[in-house]
Amino acid sequence: MNKNSVSTPSRGSVPEEIRVFRKSGSTRERKLSIVIPTYNEVGNIGALIQCVLEVFQRGGVDGELIVVDDSSPDGTGEIVKDYAQKFENVTLVSRREKNGYGNACKDGIRFTSGRFIMGMDADFSHDPEIILSMY
Repeated sequence: MNKNSVSTPSRGSVPEEIRVFRKSGSTRERKLSIVIPTYNEVGNIGALIQCVLEVFQRGGVDGELIVVDDSSPDGTGEIVKDYAQKFENVTLVSRREKNGYGNACKDGIRFTSGRFIMGMDADFSHDPEIILSMY
């Protein structure tokens, strides 16, 4: 059985150069979607994902992470893909080339299922603890 799948967006169409990886069966709707654009964040992304997932669990947050990676040469996307294979609420949106922060946010939103959507930077400039006060 394939542990991850390429899926279709929930909001709009997506160009061919985008691939999406998420654990099979992880298409249920969530209350909160967090979009995290990345490029060369190998030193931060694993810790950030773990931290956000802990905040979700501790606060009873019905949330998901949509990480949009622009084919980072440092392996950021591979780290996120590993998380996406293990956790139903982590999705990797992989783009072929660096196409800008705003476009990454827009492309990530296409794959959200949450009623509410927020953005977060991968470098911890946004403290994940703020999720609890916004939820």
